[in-house]
Formats: sequence, structure tokens, C-alpha cells
Amino acid sequence: MEKSILVGKGSGISNYLSKSLGIEMISSTELERIDLSNFDNIIYTSTDPSHFIEQNKMCKYLNKNIRSIYRIIESKFSGRLIYLSSIESGPIKVKRENLNDQVEDMFTPYSFSKYSAESLFLSQNCFKQCIVLRLGMLWPTKTNSNLFHALESQPEDINLNFNSNFYLTPYSLVLRYIEKITKERISNDIFGYLTSSNKFSLSSLLKIRKINYSDINNNKYLYLTKDISYEIKNFSTGGWYDWEKELDYNHIIASSLNLNTKEEILPSRF
Repeated sequence: MEKSILVGKGSGISNYLSKSLGIEMISSTELERIDLSNFDNIIYTSTDPSHFIEQNKMCKYLNKNIRSIYRIIESKFSGRLIYLSSIESGPIKVKRENLNDQVEDMFTPYSFSKYSAESLFLSQNCFKQCIVLRLGMLWPTKTNSNLFHALESQPEDINLNFNSNFYLTPYSLVLRYIEKITKERISNDIFGYLTSSNKFSLSSLLKIRKINYSDINNNKYLYLTKDISYEIKNFSTGGWYDWEKELDYNHIIASSLNLNTKEEILPSRF
């Protein structure tokens, strides 16, 4: 029987995968004490989602997001590595208004740490297999999140501009894909998206709930997710996964994803 370990001890996707797959989870700080050569599979979920780093926390940030990656690379681990990345990985186009609208590629701490980890893992040839999956907004979400408030609360509880939009990755999609590639014994390296094919907005959720709202939060931060690159494969396509059959299915989000065009994670609707 293969031996696996999950790096990341959050209460969300890490805890879900640990319980669903029956594998131990550890924090990234515990990597130093573990002989990774004893494992056949590592699932790496640990991340720091911060878009701003205080100077006195820089050392902790680098240790968690960069040094811990090197601990795996420099270990004697030679099995399958699965890294859960993000659609937001990589540079973001930024326009400088005071410099003749000059456009530059820039990073946030989050997009940089994800992109760096992807690059470091994929450049190695010491693993039996390297799987890097770029995820959208994870669902289920925490009860203090803006997505939760858009589904369960009133407009005044939402701290983002209502036009903020996201791609969605249900927990069950991640689980089913890991089970799928394990069963199919795919051995080549894998890099791509694992997310909905369409976006949803917070305003669309409110409309589906028939909640009246105005432009009261137009001045709040507008979060627009990066577009999926069609040069990179989205592994949720093909009809093998049907969100409607999973326990984490949400009909309001599903209706929003399915408003205009075919949604790949809802194949039974067509």
C-alpha cells in the first residue's frame, strides 16, 4: 500500500482531503523532522494567502512559502508530488496612471509564492511525477467570507464590490481528480487548471436569491480574478465530474455559473 502525507494543516481543503483520503497532515514547519523518503505521495496545500506582508513577518513568510519547498526538493523524496496552486499564480498586468498608462507585469506576495513554487517543483526531475493544479475559489467557504455572506447574509455584510468575480473549485472536484489520476495510473507530469469553466459574481448570487441591492458598495475593493489561459488545459472538462452529484453542491452558485454558457462541472444540465 502506498504511503502518503499532506503538507498543510488548515481547517479547509487540507482537513477535507486528509479525512477523505485517510492520510496524515503536517504543517510546513514540521518538514525538517520527517524523512520524506519514506513516502510515496506528497500533497502540498500549505500557503499564505496574504496580499500584504508586514516587514516583521517577512522571515516567516519566506520560510513557509519558499524554504519549505526547498526542503522537499532537497530531501530524498522521489515519489508523486501534488501541488495545489491557484488561478492567481503568476504576474498581474498593472497600469501606472502617472506614467502614461504604462503597463507592467507585477506580483502580489500570493501570486509570487504560488508561481515560484510551481516553477521550482516543475523544474525538478527527482520526482516520479509532479502534478500542479491551479484552483479557483475553494468551496465550501468559511462563514466569515464574502462568498458566504453573498449566499446567506445581507448585502451590507459583504466587504467587496458586488461585481467582484471568481472561478470556483469545489473540494469534491479536487478529491475526485486525485482519485481519478491514481486509479488511471497516469505517470507523466501534469500542469493545468482544476476549476469551473465559467466565472460567477457576487451580484449574480444576490440576484438569484432575489435580494434587492443598490450600488452602496461601489467604492469597495473590486476583485476580478485572472482569466483562464486557453493555452493551459482545464482538467475539470470532459464530463467525468458532475458537481450536482456531490455533497458540497450549492444550487445558487451552480445557477450563477450556468447563466450564459455551458458550465463544464455541471454536465448533466445539457
